[in-house]
Amino acid sequence: MAKKNLPDDVVKGLKGFEDVFDDYLKDEEKKSFDRWEKEKEKKGDQYELANFLEIEEERIAAVEKFLTKKVSQQVNFSQVEKLIHLQTERKIQLYLKILPELMGTNSKFKANLSALFNSHFT
Repeated sequence: MAKKNLPDDVVKGLKGFEDVFDDYLKDEEKKSFDRWEKEKEKKGDQYELANFLEIEEERIAAVEKFLTKKVSQQVNFSQVEKLIHLQTERKIQLYLKILPELMGTNSKFKANLSALFNSHFT
């Protein structure tokens, strides 16, 4: 029992009731702790909600910026045809560079492919 808050004569008069008061104080402390936990949960929920709303606001602002600025840029100044043409040219250049090396009579590709087939089918 919390004797520091009571005068000595009151403590002497309550002798024998310490266990009852200790149980009562433990119950009150538990109730106080439960109230504190509930408040903490409420604050946690509020924080999570506020955090979610801030992130959602940023996401929506980014989508709005994308739809208003970037998409209109794409529609008005599309680079798709030019990029497709450049990639097609690059693909042709790579074919012209790689195919002679692959198809040569002494190419490493043919030697490795031949060794693979010979080891697998013999």
